[in-house]
Amino acid sequence: MSLKTSKLLFLEEGQEAVWRWDALTEAFEDISTTEDGLRIAFARHNEVMFNGDMAPYPQIDMNDWLICTDRITKEAVARLQRHDVIDLDDDKKYRFMAFETRQNSHFDQSPLLQQLFEKYSQSDVLGELQISFSLFILGDSYAAMNQWRNVLTLICSSDTILSDDQTFCAEFLEVFRVQLQRLPEDFFVTVAASENFLPRVIKNLFQILDHTSPLSREIIELRTQIQNTMQTKHGVVLHATAIQELQSIGLIDEDGNVIDLSHFVVDDDELPVVVGTDSLT
Repeated sequence: MSLKTSKLLFLEEGQEAVWRWDALTEAFEDISTTEDGLRIAFARHNEVMFNGDMAPYPQIDMNDWLICTDRITKEAVARLQRHDVIDLDDDKKYRFMAFETRQNSHFDQSPLLQQLFEKYSQSDVLGELQISFSLFILGDSYAAMNQWRNVLTLICSSDTILSDDQTFCAEFLEVFRVQLQRLPEDFFVTVAASENFLPRVIKNLFQILDHTSPLSREIIELRTQIQNTMQTKHGVVLHATAIQELQSIGLIDEDGNVIDLSHFVVDDDELPVVVGTDSLT
């Protein structure tokens, strides 16, 4: 039995591609322009031949995958594809974004992320996160998983950008939230996840959010959803953050703003009484 084989395509609305599996070479063959391919495309347009076998795409998954892929552009797909490579070795199959990585995530890596923003764009970087995740989950690409981990680690170590640009922060958290939901439940017990990088990355992300004030309500809600997904689906318990603890005792509001307590007046009779040890003898 051969390994899972995937093909990266970007189709415009109404565009079609016809591929046939070659059992001998164990690879897909593009037959879109051949007689067979044109016949199949014609039949599809006339709703012949396929009606009995087609089924609607499950709508419960559709919205999640739209969020997982909405930043992937035609240009990004063209950049990733390597038509000059005959050997489809996983490490050589795609042209991912190249950037410097630092092993020590305790340092603010915002300058490195900013360099990517300037070379590409914020949307392109999120698109790289999406496309590497999709190639990893759907195509079983180990190289794609490494790229997903590297981009994720870079973003979650960029203290200044996440704190100062809450629009980008919220957009990233929304993409990451859905990716965690689509992640296989056994991800944390497989060999590919033996480094167990996700809890460490999320912990670093939460620490950045904890030290950012005020936080938008959207970011607070997304953060809570990520924490709940990690616990309910993946069995990874992330402790409540300072923000959640302060909210629970009413010291900050739902928007993350510190509540002004100066108008609260405490009577002298309600203050604690200090008792000297001599009076106890």
